[in-house]
Amino acid sequence: MTRSRKLFLPIGALLAVVALAAVVMMVRASADDLLHQSARLLADATTGHAILSFEFEAPEKSGSGTVEVWAQKDAGPNGEPAFQVEILEADAEYADAVGSVAVSDGTQVWIYRNDTNTVYVGTVAELKERMKEGHSEELTGHDLPDYDEEEMPQTPEEAVERLLQYFTAERMGTMDINSMAANQLRLVPIPEQMPDEFRANGGLLDVWLRTDDNAPLGVEFSGAAVGSGKIIASEIELNQELDPALFTFTIEEGVEVVQLADLEPPPSLTV
Repeated sequence: MTRSRKLFLPIGALLAVVALAAVVMMVRASADDLLHQSARLLADATTGHAILSFEFEAPEKSGSGTVEVWAQKDAGPNGEPAFQVEILEADAEYADAVGSVAVSDGTQVWIYRNDTNTVYVGTVAELKERMKEGHSEELTGHDLPDYDEEEMPQTPEEAVERLLQYFTAERMGTMDINSMAANQLRLVPIPEQMPDEFRANGGLLDVWLRTDDNAPLGVEFSGAAVGSGKIIASEIELNQELDPALFTFTIEEGVEVVQLADLEPPPSLTV
C-alpha cells in the first residue's frame, strides 16, 4: 500500500503538470480560435438583429450615435441579404440624420435621408453601380471608402486569416459589455507586415466576444495618431424569426423620390 501511494504521488504530480501545460497552451491558442468561431457564427446565422452605439474621434472630425440593424440571409435571387439600418441617435452635428433608413428586400432598395426628405429607389445592382460611380455621399451623407467586391474574403476562415496576417491576437480576460459577459481579445499589429502608412499611425484593436456563443459585442481602435473609434452592442440576437415587413419601405406623401437609375455620374467621372 505504501509503495502504491509513493508511486501514485509522482504520477499524480506529473498529470497535474501536463494538465496545466495543456491549459496554458489552450489559452495561448484560443484567441485565434475565438475569432474563427465568431466569424463562423455570423456566417452561419440566417437572421440577425442588433442595436449598436458608436463613437469616433479624428483630428478634424468626431461624432457619436446609435443605429439599429436587422438582416436576413439569402433573401435575393443571387443570395443578396435583406436588411434594414435605421439611425436612432446622433450627436448635435449629425442630429438631422436621425430617422434616416436604408432598407432592402434582397432585390429592391430604398435609402431614405431624413435631412433632405428624399428617398432613393432602385435595385441592388443599381445601388452597387451608383456607389462605384462615387454617389456614396449623395446617398448616405458620407463619403464612404471604395472597395472591390472581388477582393472581399469569401469565407469566414479566409477573413480571419487575412486579419491574422497583420495582427497577433491575445486574450485579455473577461469583462461585462452592457450586462453581457465577454472575452476581450487584443489585436496587436505586426510591424513588419503593416503597410508604411499604417505602421506610422500605430494603434491597437480590442474586440469583445460574448462568452455564451462568441457573438461580437464590440470593437475599439485606440492609441493611433489618426484618432480612435468604438462600436458597442447593447442588444444582439441571431437566428430569430423576423417580420418580412422590416424589409420593405412605405414612401410617405411629400417625400421626394429619386430613381437610382436616373442618377448621373459625378462630374469627376464625366470629364
